[in-house]
Formats: sequence, structure tokens, C-alpha cells
Amino acid sequence: MGSSRKHSLALLEHAFDCGIRHFDVAPIYGNGDAERCLGEFARKHRSQITITTKFGIKRSSSTWFRKGARRFLKVVRKYGPDFLSTAAKVTIGTVGTAPDTLFTVEEANSSLEASLRFLKTDYVDLLLLHEATAEKLDDDQLLDFLTRLVASGKIGGFGVGSDRKQIPGLVKQCPNYCQVIQHQWSLFDTLPEQSTRFQIRHGVIDRALQSFHINLKEEAERIAKISMLLDYDISDFSNLTHLAFKSFLITNPNHVLLFSSSDIGHISHNCGAADNVSLEEPAKRLYALVRQGIETPQCLQSS
Repeated sequence: MGSSRKHSLALLEHAFDCGIRHFDVAPIYGNGDAERCLGEFARKHRSQITITTKFGIKRSSSTWFRKGARRFLKVVRKYGPDFLSTAAKVTIGTVGTAPDTLFTVEEANSSLEASLRFLKTDYVDLLLLHEATAEKLDDDQLLDFLTRLVASGKIGGFGVGSDRKQIPGLVKQCPNYCQVIQHQWSLFDTLPEQSTRFQIRHGVIDRALQSFHINLKEEAERIAKISMLLDYDISDFSNLTHLAFKSFLITNPNHVLLFSSSDIGHISHNCGAADNVSLEEPAKRLYALVRQGIETPQCLQSS
């Protein structure tokens, strides 16, 4: 076994030890290698974990993942229904141009069968339509097929995993596909919430959060004022990320949060932050302040 595979397995085991119980992969991550890696891990823990995989982007796609891919672990933290306990996500690859997608019965069937083989399991708990758009979901037979997969026990449920800008259109035009929706979530996100549907979110530590902190760091008086208002020092970026995590968990108590790391220490640190009740009040204050002005709340401006 290669050193990178051993590293990924070690990360998965550590995530499991931290309480992670749901693992999310996709066929194109490492062109199947991520599923194989998770399959090795799952042999020891299958009865204790849940698994999500996806379909729609062909494994052989070279336009979305370039050569020389790097491996990293995406760890998911859960506050929600039991079927999606705490989770982790293995991904291998570097994002390139937007992928070509195909959502047909044939593609769903062949992709799922390959995923089950690589994952060394006879079922997955969740199957997502990867990078789906409302325009691409025009095969009436696909919904019937996915429903039959649920009835047969091969999948526990299905949904869509797409860019957040696609979600409103998908929910409006293809609601039956959207039992579960997975997309980005930012502390500065102004898109309307789809709170009636179970959601899996990722991208909490995004460019907006990084830019927000960089701008604050340039004004010592301003960052000190915000830290005083929050009763929590956010001069350290890791502290700000912890409040962003906590803000999501507080405002989305029935949904799942994903975060990524290839460092065992970071996984422990972030899981610890998710469980730290002392962060709740500062996180609520940060969320309220951001909602007042999104990027530059007036009450946070320097005097």
C-alpha cells in the first residue's frame, strides 16, 4: 500500500475516533481511488458508519480533475437526523474546468454498481446527483429508477450535490430529486435558505471569510472592537473559523457541516470546536453582526 493511501486510512481512522460516522466520496475523486480507500476502511466499520457517493460525472473525466492530483480528507461534522451521523469525506484531485454531466438510468446504474464494488458494500446510505442542474434532469425514468433503488435497499436515499447557485432552480423545478441537497455555505451567504429539506453544507472556510479576516487584520482598532463585542478574540484566523463553524451548527441544527483537512491535529481541533459549548454565545453574536451588514456591518466600523 502506498504512503498516501496509508495516510488517508490513518486520517479516516482518526476521524472515526473523533466521533465521525458518515463518510462521503464520489467516483471521480481519484478516478475511483477515494472509493477504494474508503472501502478498505469501511470493511472494519460498515455497521457503524453511513456512506454517501455520487454519480453524473464519469470516472474517466479528465476535464474536471487534472493529473498530479493531491489527496486530502474532508471531514464532516453532524448536527441532524441519525441516518447521517457524524461524517468524513475522502477526496483526491484538483479541480479544473466544469465537468460534463450525464443523468440517465444507465449512468446511474453503472456508476452505482462500480461504487458498490469499490466500496466493498452492497448498499450506500445516500446517492447524490453530482453537479446536477435543473436543465440536465429531463429523464423521467431516472426518478423512478432512484425510487426503486431505495425500495430495493441498494440506497437509503438520494438527492443533489451542486453549486449553491443551482439549488433554488433545482428545488423549484425538480423538487422530487431534492430529498437531500448538498452545497456550499458561507457566513456571508445571502441566498435564501431551503430549510424544509435536509442539507449537507461545505465551504465554511471560504474566500469571503479569509478576506474578511485579512481586512480586519489591517485595522488593529477594528479587530479589537469586534473581539470585544464578541467577547472572543478573533485576531487568530483559527478562532474565527471556529465561530463560523459554530454559527452554522447553531443556525442549522438539523443539517450536516463538512470541513476539509489533511492534518490529524486539525481534525481533532475542529471536532473539539464543534462540541465546545462556550463558543455558542460568541458565534451567535458574530452571526447577528454579519447579518446586519454582510461584509462590513456598520456597527463594526472603527470610530
